[in-house]
Amino acid sequence: MNRKTDYAVRLLRHLADGKKHSMQSICEQQCIPKAFAYKILAPLKEAGWLDSVPGPKGGCRLLVDLKDVTMLELITLIEENEPISSCLKEGYRCEWVAQHGRICPVSCALRKMQEKIDAVYSSYTLYDMIFYTPEL
Repeated sequence: MNRKTDYAVRLLRHLADGKKHSMQSICEQQCIPKAFAYKILAPLKEAGWLDSVPGPKGGCRLLVDLKDVTMLELITLIEENEPISSCLKEGYRCEWVAQHGRICPVSCALRKMQEKIDAVYSSYTLYDMIFYTPEL
């Protein structure tokens, strides 16, 4: 999970009350640099997760139920599903495989790790993340 996704979680946390909020209040309250906020806003709006109206009387409002969206979906949206290693990217041509003519064991292990990471991210909704209560 990269910094953009972290900021996206913060932005969505601010909008979790269902009310309209200005970008300025979101950025101030959630410690998000404005430049990042607008980069995060675009894919969230395009995906239909929130509505935003520019201008002095504008603001952002959440349109999705946070219980229906997983962390993996957010990461995929914001980070374009960047894998843990470039060798897991579709179409990647591995020099080691080309040279040795067999499957790379490191790549296989990384794929297994990626599957486990994705399973964990899929098991948490945005609601789970935002309203997480540690067990004491």
